[in-house]
Amino acid sequence: MNEAYNTLQEQGLTVDIRHIMLVSDMMTNDGDVKAIGRHGISGRKSSVLARAAFEITAHHLLRAAITGEVDYLDGVAENVIVGQPVTLGTGAVNLIYQPPASLPKPSAVPKPKPVPVPPVPVPAPALAPAPEAAAVEPEEPIEEVVP
Repeated sequence: MNEAYNTLQEQGLTVDIRHIMLVSDMMTNDGDVKAIGRHGISGRKSSVLARAAFEITAHHLLRAAITGEVDYLDGVAENVIVGQPVTLGTGAVNLIYQPPASLPKPSAVPKPKPVPVPPVPVPAPALAPAPEAAAVEPEEPIEEVVP
């Protein structure tokens, strides 16, 4: 524990000693010193998806499928992978409000009926030009003067 703490201090990293104590407890809880990696702590997680999320995804998923291993989605990583809310903090609360029987039930508000819109008259297409329009001669174009 002291070696890990001193190594981090030499690199200019300040880590609370309690974090290092927690990691060292995880590494030695069964009497052997285990690495933190795929052959140590992370490779021995009980959740299939947590192991697959760390390293060698196909290997962990294939082995779990062959042995019929079931993942109950108890951890954070598993729930994030499948897109479910994490059962931690505000996600750990399951409340259902049941109002007292003495309160009146809310009445349904009826939807307003749509107001009918009168149809807009469409002008009939002109079939032939009016006789007055045929008598008017077009104006002559204005000549441009270029200097």
